[in-house]
Amino acid sequence: MRLESIFVCPICKSELFFETNQHYICEACDSNYPTLNGVPIFLTGRRDTDVMNKFWDEGWKNRFKNTDHAFWEEESNEIFKDRIEKNVDKMLERGRHAITETIPINEKIVLNIGCGTGEAPAFMALGAKNYIGIDYSYNAAKYSIEAIKKMDGSGITAQANAELLPIGDDSIDIAYSHGVLHHLSLIHI
Repeated sequence: MRLESIFVCPICKSELFFETNQHYICEACDSNYPTLNGVPIFLTGRRDTDVMNKFWDEGWKNRFKNTDHAFWEEESNEIFKDRIEKNVDKMLERGRHAITETIPINEKIVLNIGCGTGEAPAFMALGAKNYIGIDYSYNAAKYSIEAIKKMDGSGITAQANAELLPIGDDSIDIAYSHGVLHHLSLIHI
């Protein structure tokens, strides 16, 4: 199964068609979702005028380029992979952690809502082969997919709103989210 086939229109939940490696199209509601550098953008509003989007994108860009994630680009794939695997081993030694509670995950489809940049490589180190990362920030989704590649992992990421997930019903085995709910503007119960 191609993980991309799990994507549905976040507005009407209908099937999407991928057209010429450029965008996803929903024929049911006539919606169009572009891709940018291989990252599908499933936001339903105007991305260029979204203040929160700009806030999160700038925050992740700064964090990735200037602070605690700067080593990601500087280190070779081997050193990066070794660092992540050691960090995951420490998590496992300490005991319970939400990510380690997902084991075994080898063949399961894992959805990480609010993936940021640091969790994808941890899931790769734990053996995830079917990983989908979703983040409201394009930069977080982009850096996350780059980290997956650096780990020689398998997965996809997309930019989307956690309140309008572009994920088909009954398609996910494990849903994981950390540090996201308090950022949502509206929760439907």
